Order: sequence, then C-alpha cells, then structure tokens
Amino acid sequence: AVVSTQSTGAQVGKAVRESKWSRSAVFLVDKILASEIVTGGGEMQERARETIRGCLERLNVEHIDLLMIHDTFELSENLDALTVIWRVMEEFVQTGSVLSLGLSHAEMATLEHVHSIATVPVSAIQNLFNPVDYDVAVYKYCRSKEIIIMGFGITGDYHVAEGLPNPILNSNLISSLAALYSTSQHLILYNWAAQMGVIPIIRTQRVSHMRENLEYRDVFLNPHHMALLNGLIS
Repeated sequence: AVVSTQSTGAQVGKAVRESKWSRSAVFLVDKILASEIVTGGGEMQERARETIRGCLERLNVEHIDLLMIHDTFELSENLDALTVIWRVMEEFVQTGSVLSLGLSHAEMATLEHVHSIATVPVSAIQNLFNPVDYDVAVYKYCRSKEIIIMGFGITGDYHVAEGLPNPILNSNLISSLAALYSTSQHLILYNWAAQMGVIPIIRTQRVSHMRENLEYRDVFLNPHHMALLNGLIS
C-alpha cells in the first residue's frame, strides 16, 4: 500500500506511474481533511467534491483504491457533516475514480453513524494500535463487520510525537520477548499486530529499514506470548 497526503500527492502519483510495478499491484490510499471541508467557505458538498478532485489531480491517476476521512473524531459531534462528506465520497465510488472508503482516527460514534447511512460501507479504518493503547470497542466492532484495520503508532512513536515517554519500547515484556525470539522489539510488535488481524503501518525513510521491518512475517509469537501482550491493554 502507498499512502498519499496533500503535501506528497504529486510525488506519490509520479512514483506510482513510473514504477516497474503494474498499477494493479499498488494499493493507493489518500485522505481528505474533515476540518478543512467543515470550516471552509461555500457549500460543504462542493468543498468536499473539490477536495477529492484535488486528490485525483495531484496524484494524476485513474483511481484511488482507498479514500479516507482524516481525523474523523473531529466529526463525532457533527454527524450531519459526516453524512454530507460521506455522500460525496460515495459519488466518486459510483464514477469509479475511488474504489473504497474508510475512516482515520475512527470512534464508535462515527463508525456506527456511517454504518447507518452508507450505501458504500466502510472498508477500512486507520487507528492508533499498540499493546497498551487501542480502542477495544472499535477493534471488536471492525472485526465483527470485517472492516480492515490499519494500525499506526504500533512501536510507540505516536506517544513520542506527543512528547510522552514511549510505553512500548520501554516495556520489559517486549524487551524480553525480543531477546527470546532473537529479533527486534519492532518485529515483535508488528507480528503481534498482524496476529491480531491488523495491518501494521510501518514508517521509515530508508529502504533497508523497510526490508528489515517486513521480516515481522518471519516471526511468529506463540499463543502464550500473544496473551501476555494482550494483557498490557489498560
């Protein structure tokens, strides 16, 4: 999967077009900012349409595989706006320029609301997910509805970005498991997420690190160790 943003859309689109991979081999994800659509001038529907058209123009591709609303929690108290934005996103699915829809930073209120009004259902969410911090209710809901979960902050980097100590890499349990399996803490965490049915979002700027991190598929935590990690959630 390749994730695009407003600042990187043109570069991502160019990389996808020039890649040796066929377009069908690349899963392209883009996001729209709910806050900009809700607070901008003019009619909300048209702002949403302009925002999505902007995504497609920056990427310069025939379609986006997954289009997500970013920071959906900001709409938990404004579900009418969420309805308007989702309806516009569905228009682009109907034309074939967007193939599936999702929510980023989803909460139960926004998930259940979209489920109640959507003709195109939620295909995926992108949420904080690590052994000490994830929304258990949202996780269970998505698993029951077969909604794909893409997890970020798995190694605690989200906490560090917020100026907080890293509760993940400072965990004695995770350090012990890394030593036991002769691997890194990162690979232990990515494998835990994968076994939980979550697609780990791996952030790196180095190709060598990406290759190393993808080795989490070669690690397999046993049920006892999975249970220990699952016991960390507060």
